[in-house]
Amino acid sequence: MRPFIPRLRELLLPSQVGIGIPLACEAAVHATRYFMDQPHSENVLLKLDVKNVFNSIRRDTVLQEAQKHLPETHPFVWDYYSSKTTCFHGNGSLDSATGVQQGDPLGPALVALAIHEVTSKVTADLNVLYLNDRCVSGDPQTVLGKATTIRIGLFSLDLEINVSKFLNHTITNKHQASKLFQDQFPSISTTEPSH
Repeated sequence: MRPFIPRLRELLLPSQVGIGIPLACEAAVHATRYFMDQPHSENVLLKLDVKNVFNSIRRDTVLQEAQKHLPETHPFVWDYYSSKTTCFHGNGSLDSATGVQQGDPLGPALVALAIHEVTSKVTADLNVLYLNDRCVSGDPQTVLGKATTIRIGLFSLDLEINVSKFLNHTITNKHQASKLFQDQFPSISTTEPSH
């Protein structure tokens, strides 16, 4: 992976910080915390992720993006992901036809490339993406629109978005904002900031 890091970083930044950025997870957490501690008017923070992406990503998409962006790796990726693999457990076996293999050093980069077209289209006041986990902040209507855009884009890749948390940070009408998100994402939980 080392020779491809500069190319991947150039392609994936600023929408993806999970590939080739040392201490990116820590930086993302601190940036989010700093942003939310600033005085904003009527902002919410939405945390979402791609549900089970490493096991669910379509291999045809992985192969296509590898060929396009990492052509030197394509023969290896093709050999590894162009057909079903058999996983053995005890006396049983299971065919695996989707996702990237656990432990594959290319796995995170392949997933990031496969979802890049969808994830790169979303911009916001705060927009932090680390592999498949994303935080988006801004006014409620804008953030809801961004989440809907991501959901539709991922659905086209046979992936599902998991909108897990909604932070009412500086909202005056917290109940109305919560209802707005719960209408679109019924399983969402609303949390208050803790200081």
